[in-house]
Amino acid sequence: MQYRHFMSLDFPIRLAAPDDAPEVARLLHVDDIGGLPLAVLGKHYLLVIDAPYGGLAAAAVVRLEAPRADIRVLAVAKAYEGHGLEERIVGVVEEMSGAFGCTRVNVPARAA
Repeated sequence: MQYRHFMSLDFPIRLAAPDDAPEVARLLHVDDIGGLPLAVLGKHYLLVIDAPYGGLAAAAVVRLEAPRADIRVLAVAKAYEGHGLEERIVGVVEEMSGAFGCTRVNVPARAA
């Protein structure tokens, strides 16, 4: 199923909630995300983007520790690749990094 008509929609980015765990695991291609931080856990954050018809369109694990902000994992569902979701998450992390005193943002070479 293609969602090309959603290219211009504003997908909200939010902190993950515990009930997002199954969808995050699916996006990251893992069986269990018990070791990943959900929402806020110290300096780690799990950001998600909701898909318009349920589930998640993207997820990112972020660590904010001055002077660096690291996007550890960034995954976009196949149906939403090419919709600019990666760039939106990077933009939000850049904004967050300034608030946490980070001067550099490290982005993974390619999303999962």
